[in-house]
Amino acid sequence: MDGLTFLMIDLPETNSILTLASNKLIDITDFETIALQTGFLDLKSEIASWPQIIPAEYRIDGTLIEANASEGSDTGYYNTEARVTLIMSKTVKNSLIRLMEDFDGSEEIFISFPDGTILNFPFNSIEEIDDFYPPESLISFVYYIP
Repeated sequence: MDGLTFLMIDLPETNSILTLASNKLIDITDFETIALQTGFLDLKSEIASWPQIIPAEYRIDGTLIEANASEGSDTGYYNTEARVTLIMSKTVKNSLIRLMEDFDGSEEIFISFPDGTILNFPFNSIEEIDDFYPPESLISFVYYIP
């Protein structure tokens, strides 16, 4: 082996690192050319965003992974169902507790907002959240919007 050459490029937009390595000494500009040709440097992260139909004050704080809204529901009363997935954290739990305190969260399995929107929980009680959703796991919620 004549040596080792490597190039590591941080790609913060995608939370990744592009690593190129060779078991021979080569000119670093060759690696730079290869890195440019891969197309990885042009990748942009697809950051999830909250559906516009959910008011900011109804949103759960935390890292949003996925969100989508679709028409209708089985009941006919709700015009839109919005599904959101977040990374479980203390921020998510504390945000749910705050939403329950700020709005009608007495049922503990959902929150009823003043405009008739319902935020449905994937657990029976806030005390269960830690048992079923450890930190860094994915947790999904459904908003039913009239």
